Amino acid sequence: MVLIHRLLRLTNLYQPEGKQKMNTPKGLLPDFEEDIFINYDHDDNKALTDLRGWVDLMHESLETRLAMLVGEKPKIWRDNLMTGNQLLTDTIVVRLSKTAFLVSVLSPSYINSPWCKRELNEFYLRASLNGGIKLNNKSRIFKVVKTPIGDNDPRIDPLEGSDLPPELRALLQESLGYNFFELDDKGRPIEFWPELGKEFRQKFLTRLEDLAQDIKEFIFKCQKPACDQLVPGEQSVASDQDCKKNRIYLAETTPELFEDRNEIKRTLQQHNYHVLPDENLPFESPAFDEKVRSYLEQSALSIHLIGSDHTSIAACDPQTQVSLNFQHQLAGVRVRKQHELAMSRADNDPEYSRLIWMPAGLTGQDPSYQEFIEYLQNDPAVYENAEVLYGANLEDLKTIVQKRLKFSREENIGKGKGKRVYLICDKQDMEAALPLQTFLTRQKFEVMLPFKAGGQVVSGHKENLRLCDAVLIFYGSTNTMEWKLKDLRRIDVFRDNRPLLAKGIYVAGPETDQKRAFDTIEALVMKNFGEFSLESLSPFLKQVETIAPFAKGAPV
Repeated sequence: MVLIHRLLRLTNLYQPEGKQKMNTPKGLLPDFEEDIFINYDHDDNKALTDLRGWVDLMHESLETRLAMLVGEKPKIWRDNLMTGNQLLTDTIVVRLSKTAFLVSVLSPSYINSPWCKRELNEFYLRASLNGGIKLNNKSRIFKVVKTPIGDNDPRIDPLEGSDLPPELRALLQESLGYNFFELDDKGRPIEFWPELGKEFRQKFLTRLEDLAQDIKEFIFKCQKPACDQLVPGEQSVASDQDCKKNRIYLAETTPELFEDRNEIKRTLQQHNYHVLPDENLPFESPAFDEKVRSYLEQSALSIHLIGSDHTSIAACDPQTQVSLNFQHQLAGVRVRKQHELAMSRADNDPEYSRLIWMPAGLTGQDPSYQEFIEYLQNDPAVYENAEVLYGANLEDLKTIVQKRLKFSREENIGKGKGKRVYLICDKQDMEAALPLQTFLTRQKFEVMLPFKAGGQVVSGHKENLRLCDAVLIFYGSTNTMEWKLKDLRRIDVFRDNRPLLAKGIYVAGPETDQKRAFDTIEALVMKNFGEFSLESLSPFLKQVETIAPFAKGAPV
């Protein structure tokens, strides 16, 4: 019996009576002990060379980025001992029942793996019994596509013919997908392997950012009442109109503009807007129309990126060419339909507006689609409560989006959120500044950053200076303080003379003579060349005058 208890302890299936609740660690969501389970086939984790496996890298990168976004390290796990046709162990089944989200790494190997499908089905069954497979009407399954399956036609169910329930297969199809590959100019899929060079590493991190942002938004939405989940008559911090201001419909577009759409989506999410649709739209016409209307009714603004109904890819395989052209034609029909529904939405609400963007030289292959393009460019009805950009670059669209949303953003400052601290650091100091970011986030500050994972610049440095309540500069491995101090001296230009609560400079290691001698009257200077500590940051915190005092022994 003693031996049995020891084995049960090792498998986390046993807890002494009366201590189970006390000792059970919690995940980011209160009703779950684990955050994310990664469901994958072992063949997809084999390294191309002697470097790390692809799933290993995705696991570690997602864990790091979510810790930055949420302010707490998530509990991500996977089954490293999966084997053949064995039954799932009790340990895995129990842990799956206590896990909030599942990330499935789809590939041809995954589709052919009975083990992967068992894990997927077991999570589906357990989730249905614990909170439901959907929370706030959004699927708890996130779909990563590492290697395309077949011709990657989104209408085709790759799991058709398996013994998985039809409801689960439908759920997987409607779940947002994150493609970690792209098609080259011959229509061949090229996977994002970071070890293949800087370009592939950046694309890998960009797609990982999309996944991390959506998981973060899901977590935050579950931690507070959703606007559309309120009981009629119940008091809410945000009115229905406030909810609409925070929601933007970013219309589906044609395949060649997928990356442009994702870039707009990331910009909006980084400014705390909820982007709709947050699931794949149905392919059947009546269901498609109904979903789009529902999402548009929840939004005060819709953005439409108008692309081509034919591809510029010259695939070597004629069948691939036919498939690519058909996908473009189908997407073109959906682009047109979404705009028609948005026009109808505008008839019923003068506060609702649209942004329409088209690249230079846009032409349609189908005569009716070409007429649609000319209609957008010329008909005065299109311009009612709308702005049409033809031939402008994507940065122009982003600038107009920020101007359109400027006042609603300012209205939300300080309402129901922590004070905003703009943590300014150099690209190479992102990792070193992480302890400050984590601590401030845990203390309910909203931390704004100049970079995201991989060092990619987040547009809007001046916008961050304008919107923040306090500025904290991290002086790390490189001395770029001359330029940062210039920004502090002219910061009132960006803020319309709205004063900051605090301006601080955190001087960290490595210790140098120049750092020891550093001082300025422009900001509060705090020096700490060792590990981060609360005491080293306390002068800055006192200036900010946070709502709640910091308790002794607060987590760092």
